[in-house]
Amino acid sequence: MGAAAAAAVALSACADPGSTEPRRAASEPVRLSLALQVSAAARALDVSVGYRSGSAGTTVLLLRQQIMIAGTREAPLAVGIAPCLADEQREGAGGAGAPACVLRISVALLGASSETLDESDLPAMTVRPGDVAQAQLAVGARMSFVQLALGTQHTCRTVTTSGGATTCWGANAAGQLGDGTTADRMAPTQIVAPSLDALDFMQIGAGQLHSCGLTRVGTAVCWGESTGQVSGGGGALATAAAPAPVNAPVPFTQLVVGSAFACGLGSDGLTYCWGNNAFAALGDGTLAARSNPAPIKGGHRFKRLVAGGNFACGLTDGPVYCWGSIDGRVPTPAIAAIGPVGLPGSDIVRIASLAPGFAHACGITTDGTAACIGRNSSGQLGDGTTTDRDVAPVFVGGGLHFTSLTAGGSFTCGIATDGFAYCWGANSFGQLGDGTTANRSVPTRVSGNIAFATIAAGSNHTCGATSSGKTYCWGQNSSGQLGDGTKGSRSQPTAVK
Repeated sequence: MGAAAAAAVALSACADPGSTEPRRAASEPVRLSLALQVSAAARALDVSVGYRSGSAGTTVLLLRQQIMIAGTREAPLAVGIAPCLADEQREGAGGAGAPACVLRISVALLGASSETLDESDLPAMTVRPGDVAQAQLAVGARMSFVQLALGTQHTCRTVTTSGGATTCWGANAAGQLGDGTTADRMAPTQIVAPSLDALDFMQIGAGQLHSCGLTRVGTAVCWGESTGQVSGGGGALATAAAPAPVNAPVPFTQLVVGSAFACGLGSDGLTYCWGNNAFAALGDGTLAARSNPAPIKGGHRFKRLVAGGNFACGLTDGPVYCWGSIDGRVPTPAIAAIGPVGLPGSDIVRIASLAPGFAHACGITTDGTAACIGRNSSGQLGDGTTTDRDVAPVFVGGGLHFTSLTAGGSFTCGIATDGFAYCWGANSFGQLGDGTTANRSVPTRVSGNIAFATIAAGSNHTCGATSSGKTYCWGQNSSGQLGDGTKGSRSQPTAVK
């Protein structure tokens, strides 16, 4: 999740306790009440309510409404479910009891310029005509105006409510901190870009030796090493120790960054990638690096993108499509030529959000549980084993429900519905934050009783921010990537200076 999480929360539907009337007719709408608590950065809530139909689980829209928000308020919605009840192919049809409809609710938080701050699919809710349903978008949707991006040995942070307030710290040999130098920094340092009019980023990302940000007008800006991932205005590869604009054919609505590449979701609905392509991470059917964004193969249209070490994925209403190498193996030209393919099991396990690591990926399902796939040598899949899972995802143990996930080199972390962070997998540098350096194959709560609003993982370190914006980091710190003014690793959350 990013700056403002409208995350999975507990929803309940029940008959109106104040009503003595019999069950209503199918034409009687369901009444939804959304209790909202959001930050000043959010201007509106875009709500879509629908249901799934047919064997493919196609979403049928029942209502889409934009709600203006300010502080804390309650927003009523009336949703007519008669079309759902009349659809014999609807999800849950044929169940016991009175006819019911399984509602699927998607929410997007919109900023001052109608940009999407964040979006999420909420847990499914079974309703009947005349029911009253209540949704609390508060604890599970805690708003943080801080976005974090963690690379291999560096960290960047942007404050989305204060234009241009982006800082980076840690390793800087390739200029990946964007401060115009190549000196490592052990505390947050403001990025510089004297040639740009504004650096008001709504999204940031970090790779191995480069970083990128997306401005509110859709311009991608990158800085760092010249291995193809940073694109100059003329298309030539060039190291940039300070941010420089990417020569993109269209504005982007989303930007994601992998180890040595980046991808953007274009305003035309297509996905564009550029950078190093040795692992086919650009999805264009080749292994050739590109200095400028080029469309991926197949013309796919995605709701949102995610990027891992050497691969990227696109989410749809159905299967998840990925390209590149999720297992770290170098693909042959014949395999690269295939382009994006469906992620195994994503047509069975409904994925609402996805967090890719270096050689594994974990997702939150539509009911808030977590499932993972890929390499598992350190227990990073969270299923209680160290067995690799390449054919189908496995569910994470512990019985937790999550509002957000992030995946690092060989570990995974998430914020659960109780508001606390849990991590599992490799822990040799203390990146799980539990006060030890022992690997964990099931979720383990992060020390400190800190309620995080957002969390992000790097190769071997983790950072989280609270709803007030206070940032903590833990794990490897050999280059100062924890931002606490030292180079000593930490096995528990430590405040960033």
